[in-house]
Amino acid sequence: MKIAYDENPLKIQVFLDDKEKDLLRSKIIDEALKDAMWSIYLDKENNLNNIEKETTNIIEELTESGLIQERFDYLLKALEKGEHAGDCTCQPFSCSKCEAEYLLGIDTIKDLPKSMAYSIDRSFRECERLDGAIIFLNKTIPSEPSEESKNLDSFQKTREQAAKWLVNYRNEHFGVEHE
Repeated sequence: MKIAYDENPLKIQVFLDDKEKDLLRSKIIDEALKDAMWSIYLDKENNLNNIEKETTNIIEELTESGLIQERFDYLLKALEKGEHAGDCTCQPFSCSKCEAEYLLGIDTIKDLPKSMAYSIDRSFRECERLDGAIIFLNKTIPSEPSEESKNLDSFQKTREQAAKWLVNYRNEHFGVEHE
């Protein structure tokens, strides 16, 4: 497995060798079978004595339909070219990159809380470079005292924590040449 760190930690690329690709495909099949087994178990019309036959039918159906290959291609693309976007960045959908990483037992944004990931995502929409994103996150958001400013204070603290996380990320993966 080769991990290519990007200035934007949400865009880290993960490249698999053939053996790791086989592992990912196996994990996808495993997840599909777990789902299918629950469907068989919960299907009151189904004769539970035929679980082996039903399982064999499901494996053949998934393989012949191309759904396994389609899912594999989708998750592999997410690893290689995708960006963390979804529940990991406070978005209302699941993240295919997180799903693929979970299946492989890796986490390229380990210890990054969702709210900070959201702030980092927004900072890279404003600035393309890592140092610019750090500066952007450290800027104080002007506000007038009000009930909403309490929430703004919390938001500002999250931005500052995200900036610190990015500084640590920069130092760990790029060293001082990016300062």
